[in-house]
Amino acid sequence: MDVRQARQIVAIWQQGTFGRAAQELGISQPTLSRSIARIEDQLGVTLFERSSRGVKPTVFAEYIVSKAKPEIDRMSTLTAEVKLMAKGEIGRLTVGIGAVVRELVMPRISEIIAEAYPRLRLRIEQNIVSVSIEKLANRTIDVAVLSSEVVSSELLAPLSDFTVTELFSGDLGFFVRPDHPILARTGRLRPIDLLDYPIASPSPTKALRDAFPTDLSPGQQANLHAFIANDYGLIRHFVLKTDAIGHAPAMIFARGGGQQGGGQQGVVRLDCGYERQHRCVAVVMQESWHSPVIRRFVAIAQQVSAQLQSVVAGGGDRP
Repeated sequence: MDVRQARQIVAIWQQGTFGRAAQELGISQPTLSRSIARIEDQLGVTLFERSSRGVKPTVFAEYIVSKAKPEIDRMSTLTAEVKLMAKGEIGRLTVGIGAVVRELVMPRISEIIAEAYPRLRLRIEQNIVSVSIEKLANRTIDVAVLSSEVVSSELLAPLSDFTVTELFSGDLGFFVRPDHPILARTGRLRPIDLLDYPIASPSPTKALRDAFPTDLSPGQQANLHAFIANDYGLIRHFVLKTDAIGHAPAMIFARGGGQQGGGQQGVVRLDCGYERQHRCVAVVMQESWHSPVIRRFVAIAQQVSAQLQSVVAGGGDRP
């Protein structure tokens, strides 16, 4: 017995007559009668007792229905779910992000996604860039939103057949609280001068390490790795409450104010000749790009990123 035949038996059991069952199945009543007769002949049993008032299922038909109906219902549900998934309305979307993305754009992206797809399960994982790339390659996340000084072919080497979408970019800088003792120094600051104090950063990235000579003293090495947190809220708090110097994208602190290199949200950007850029992109495996919800997620990320850059350029609050 195949799925089509089982569906016919269930339809007759539900409708009570061959005529209504045939109409539901979209076939003629003689065709349905012949099909059931063949099944009965193959099984050597009677499935339905016919009368002028309709049909009555036998114990054999009842047994078949008890086993087949749950599977048929699941198949119907599966078909409906696949159609909804094709529209991007249900399913699960797993996104790997870093600390910059978490701070700057992910809250607004999540809000828009939740409103547009209320039945979609959205899972967010905060990882360092290399871990997000590894998980994307292993298909354990659907989208990686990467923010790094360099998003290059070398960085993306673990992947093949991927799509990269530009989101936003900006300056990296060093930030301190307004009454930090380093601001009392005369003359132009050098990056090496900053290592007289603890550095607070998500991790000692290549852009951060390249700002300093390779032959650092033990004390300078200790300060370079003094406070590591994959959370810019903690970094901001640490910078405002201690003598630590924060290393971060300028957008993280961009909310007006100003002295020396520019004051932002209660902090001051140090002018020490340090010029580096970070770049944020969304990376999706090419095989997943057909998914409407993934394409919609990336489009929303682009929209929120454009708003972010516009607001920061105008000196306002983040969206």
